[in-house]
Amino acid sequence: MVEPNKRSVYTPAGDGSYQFHNDNTGSDFYLRVLDDNTVEAGRVPQTGSPTILKRVDVGAKMAALEENDELTALAERYATQAETDPANAQAWSMCAAVAFNRAMGDGAQSAQFAQQTAQVLQSILAGGGNPCPDAILPQYW
Repeated sequence: MVEPNKRSVYTPAGDGSYQFHNDNTGSDFYLRVLDDNTVEAGRVPQTGSPTILKRVDVGAKMAALEENDELTALAERYATQAETDPANAQAWSMCAAVAFNRAMGDGAQSAQFAQQTAQVLQSILAGGGNPCPDAILPQYW
């Protein structure tokens, strides 16, 4: 294993794990491959729960980050509209809140927040139309 300040050589231990002894601390560590995407790491002997390391789908994570950036920009746009259009500030603020929530939240929680916000907006808007279908998606309106 290569770290910024050292190199640790793990050797096969015969039990399916790889072990390393740190001469500086007198500690022993192990790594065990659980599957193609998962590695278990810990101390020998075990002291508590091991650490589970999972491989990340970088492409999917990058796509999610890009979507988060887009939703954050959308939220900022609605927040600006709330400042520049005081007559509709409440609606624009709610649109901004939903977009920020989608950028930061998980799918189920964000969907619930969008549905609740849509219900509130429907009760206060005179026209009844969705003021921000890019923030509050049509299925929640």
